[in-house]
Formats: sequence, C-alpha cells, structure tokens
Amino acid sequence: MFNPERVKMIRCAIVEQKDFEPKGRPRKTSDEMNARFSFEGSAQFGPALTQAVRHLFGKEAHDSAENVVNLLVIRAHGEERTGTELIAGNGERISLDLFRDHFKTLPENLVIYLDVCWGAFPAAASMVGGIVSKGQTGVPIVVGPLVAVRVDHSEKILAELRRTLENGVSLIAIRALAHTYNDNQRYRDCYGVDFIIGIHQPDGTFYPPDAMNQLAAPVQAKEFFVIESFRSHNGLANVHCVLRSQKNQIEYITSTACLLIPGELNISLSEFDTIPYMQRVVGSKYQIVDESPERMGYRVIVLNNPKFEKPRNQDGTVAFRSPAVNVPAADTET
Repeated sequence: MFNPERVKMIRCAIVEQKDFEPKGRPRKTSDEMNARFSFEGSAQFGPALTQAVRHLFGKEAHDSAENVVNLLVIRAHGEERTGTELIAGNGERISLDLFRDHFKTLPENLVIYLDVCWGAFPAAASMVGGIVSKGQTGVPIVVGPLVAVRVDHSEKILAELRRTLENGVSLIAIRALAHTYNDNQRYRDCYGVDFIIGIHQPDGTFYPPDAMNQLAAPVQAKEFFVIESFRSHNGLANVHCVLRSQKNQIEYITSTACLLIPGELNISLSEFDTIPYMQRVVGSKYQIVDESPERMGYRVIVLNNPKFEKPRNQDGTVAFRSPAVNVPAADTET
C-alpha cells in the first residue's frame, strides 16, 4: 500500500541541449524543486552545469539531507562509438573529463542520470573520481546507458529511477533497477548486447563489473606511450597531447585532461610549461575512439587510469632516464 511518509522530496536539475524539447512540466507541487538549464555549444555547458549544481544545493531553510533527494540529469546526444563525448551543438563536442572541477563539491544524497547514448563510459567517472580521491563524503551515484539508447527507453529508465528515489538514495535499489534491464532478454535482443545500464558507484568502482568489456569502443590492453608534443584543438582550452606507442610506433592524440598533471585541467599552452612532460612515458589501457586521423590529425584515444611510468624500452624493460629531464615533484611513478 502507498505510504506517503516514505516519499522523499526530489529536487531535480536538468542540463539539456537546446534541441531537446521538454516532454511536459513537473507537477505544480514540485515546480520549485525542478529546474532546467539549457546549453548550446561547449562554451555554454559549463555555466549551465554550474547553475544546475547551485540549484541542487537549495535555498529553502527546511532543506536537509534527511528530507531531500537530489537528481541531476544531463541530457544530450552522445558521440557515436566514443562513449566519452557529448555532442554540444554548433559542431562542437564535450568531454566530461574537462569538467572535473564542477564535480568537486556536490550536495548530499545525489544521483546523476546521463540521458546520453553510451553515457556511462568512460569519462563519466570524472563525476565521482575527484571526490573519491579526496575521501570526501557525498559522492554521487552515476547511472547511464551502455548503448545507443532509444528515447522512449531512456525516459522509462529515468521515470523508474525517480520512483526508486522516492524511498531515498539506495545503491542496492539502483542496482536492482539496472538488473531489470540488464537481465531482460527483450532489451538484450533490442540492442544486441548483454548490458543496457551501468553504474559508477560511490567507491569509484563500476557496476556491473562484467560490463567493462562492453564499451562503445573496446578497451585495449595496457601500452606504454611517449609524450611527443602538446597542441590546442580548434582554439579551445581543451589542450591535447600527441602520444607515440612504444609497441607499434603509431602516434595517437588524447585530451591532456586524461593525464595526471597536478593542478591542470583546461591547460593554456601560453601559461603551461610542457618541457617537464616531454618524452615522459605514460602507461595505460586505452580506447580508440576515432580510427580516422582526419578530424584531429591523428587517431584519437581515451586513456583509462593512466600513470606516469619509468622510461621503458620497446621490449617493456625499464630504460635509463636522462638526467636532463626535469621530473615534476608531484609526479608519482610506478
């Protein structure tokens, strides 16, 4: 039987691309708890996200962690095969890795739903990674599809997620919701895969773990890459670096935000000293998200949990580091 005392107040903020039309207005009693923030192009995404997070912190004196559940919905198109980029409009793309700073301070009892094709991999981990590494409380649960999700399916998932949150934020309950889709043969047949929904958990792990092998782009085995150069892309702040594989000598390009560079996210080449990082070796599993070198000049890859390594020879043995290379003090080597 319906028990009104179990229903939590849900404060929802939706960050959406302008070409996504609202499907309806919230109920009158919940209008103050819901807000939409639209963006068009990468320059508008950050401010919209900032406004959404501010809304979730709330202004009402009676708000508390006990009676409010916070829901952040990011609604956009996903870039095909990458599983890492939103299509921002205006011919631009957005990598969530470049917005890690926006997720450093978040309200308690927060769930993030990525209404995005392939939304759960891999850059969505940036929403929990910075908080987990600092040991802070209030780490959100991030839920997203692992497929080119149909609009009606995504709307149904979001509606069921909201009903689940009426009883409070429960990782067990959200896992159970994921299972209703992942274990349903009808959905598996629809998408031709085994997993439909994935969850970035508050401890930094991914659920279900077996879904790590079902990405928009397959995860390649760990390789060692040499940093060859840094370059800007289309005049934007998201600087990229060119990496050369020590295994096959192929050159790739990836966002500098993927690297463990202390204090640097959106790097300005006019202010950032690249010399200490030149010819450094990075070890990482990776995804090839763009096979064609035409758009960026190189094959585009995304690194998964990269680490600066001691220099290695082509056979993988540790090589001698030239004393001329200035290793940053904050660097950690394995």
